[in-house]
Order: sequence, then C-alpha cells, then structure tokens
Amino acid sequence: MIAMIWGRTYYSQWKQFNIGEEAFKKIDLRSAISGYDSAIHMYTPGSGMVKRSIDRLWQIGEMFEKRLGTVGLPLPEKLPLFHKELLHPLPGMD
Repeated sequence: MIAMIWGRTYYSQWKQFNIGEEAFKKIDLRSAISGYDSAIHMYTPGSGMVKRSIDRLWQIGEMFEKRLGTVGLPLPEKLPLFHKELLHPLPGMD
C-alpha cells in the first residue's frame, strides 16, 4: 500500500516538474512557477525533483531581479497590478 502511494506521488511530482520545465522553455514563467511549486508539494523521499524545482524557482527569481534591477527597463506587461505595487519603494525608504 505504501509503495502504491509513493509511486502515485512520485508520478505526480514528475508530471508537475515536467510541466514546469516545458513552460520554462517557452518562457511562460507563470505556468513554470506553478509547475515547480506543485512538484515541491509532491515530495517523495529519494527524489531529486524538489531540489531541481527549487533551483529553477531561484533561477526565475534571479531573472526577474536582473530585469527589474536594470534602470529604464519597463516592468513586464503581464505582471499583475498588485505585484507592480510591491516593487515600488515604501514611503520613507527611498
């Protein structure tokens, strides 16, 4: 019974990780983040996909940091409004 649960969870993790990888290749970062996040939640002992998902999420974060840290580069249009507001400095922290 435990082996069946482990196998099903591992398969779900693998599937979500691959969804994230395919989306990452297409630069569909929203779907990539969702896939990697789901893969992390489908933790199975002995699987390296959690670490690989975390590494990819870190890489996506660094991509946004570099893009948004460049002076004069506009924010991505698909970024939701509430995220844009979070990127502006808070009053008194200029």
